[in-house]
Amino acid sequence: MTGMRIGHGFDTHALVPDRPLVLGGVLIPHDRGLEGHSDGDVLLHAVTSALLGAPSDRVNVKATSTDHLGHLGRGEGIAAFAVVLLEPVP
Repeated sequence: MTGMRIGHGFDTHALVPDRPLVLGGVLIPHDRGLEGHSDGDVLLHAVTSALLGAPSDRVNVKATSTDHLGHLGRGEGIAAFAVVLLEPVP
């Protein structure tokens, strides 16, 4: 790889009953889980997408609130955004 590379990732899934809530491969105790064609893990999917758009080992994870706005704020779903900046090692 030459030069710095940036990757962006995004994923969102609806919260539904009778599914486990898994974020970043970690089971989170909750009464609902994420609907999806696969595991519905929005964090893992966003980070994977960002790495594939850039791919290596520098990843930073943060969380925020939507202040009860939209489907996310009403507790109907979860979304994750990820950005990675990769720099080659000389």
